[in-house]
Amino acid sequence: GLIPVIEDWHTKMCYMQVVWKRLYNTSSGVDKGTLFQLRNLINRRNVVSDVSKDTAACEEFMELITVAHILSAAVHITGVPDLEGLSKKILSSDNHFAAVSSIAKTLCSDVVTVSFAAKPSTGSADCVMEYAKETLSLGLLLLEFNDAIREGDGVRVLRCWKFLFLFFRARSGDVIHP
Repeated sequence: GLIPVIEDWHTKMCYMQVVWKRLYNTSSGVDKGTLFQLRNLINRRNVVSDVSKDTAACEEFMELITVAHILSAAVHITGVPDLEGLSKKILSSDNHFAAVSSIAKTLCSDVVTVSFAAKPSTGSADCVMEYAKETLSLGLLLLEFNDAIREGDGVRVLRCWKFLFLFFRARSGDVIHP
């Protein structure tokens, strides 16, 4: 018989559409740190404004940007000058796991934010930081969802779905439904 399953690929495409609607703007090419400016900076011409045209390229780009934001935040949190300094700091500690856990805890408590507002906040004194936090937060959810799918961890996939439904519901005025 038929076995009903959740189609994760379509969910990721819908989520990427929500992310793109919030963060990707082709008129922001000169605004440092925006997805479109970063796309142009690293010459990712296959990343397009319509996610459904090339979902894989947009997803890969978002993963790359998220990892770059994680590393940038870790360098900032630890106060080291660059990635080499970060690796030396972690490797020089007695407990590598504790060092990385401490950075991750600070990252999650001070940097990661989730907002269901229509657009990122512009009332803050530092809009660039708010945009970067939102980009990092949305990217981390994508990374978590991809990792749960890759690992075949149904409980984590369902936990991610709970967050994804909040984003889909907040954007219910759009025609983006998984």
